[in-house]
Amino acid sequence: MITKNDLKQIESMQKEITYFENKLKKFDEKPIKVVQDSVRGSSAEFPYVTHTCKIEGFESPRNRNKYKKMIRSKQYKLEKALNHLEYELNKIEDSEIRMIIRYKYQDNYSWVKIMHLMEYDSEDVARKKLERYFKMLKSA
Repeated sequence: MITKNDLKQIESMQKEITYFENKLKKFDEKPIKVVQDSVRGSSAEFPYVTHTCKIEGFESPRNRNKYKKMIRSKQYKLEKALNHLEYELNKIEDSEIRMIIRYKYQDNYSWVKIMHLMEYDSEDVARKKLERYFKMLKSA
């Protein structure tokens, strides 16, 4: 059963998925870093004089892949949750209620815009229908 709290999460989950998509895109465009460090060493023969050696290499692709995998995993879980909410939404028999829910929670429309889209006389009509629907769910 779908709850009002579940519906309130839809917009945030959609934004988070978009955020992760952009993050992955930027991450793929970012060049692999050249990393540098220095170590101390000594000559192989006596008098074993110490000196500093500069070393250079590339950032480990393993770290990048691990990070990308973590982001993709979170993105997949969010998409799965959204699909589940859509599945639950489709269980609602009243098409008018489904449309009000989609307009309000998926598209994030105001009650005034919903009033115009649904061709109601007042912005309160859609809001009250939705309130009655959730009240009916609680009592069932």
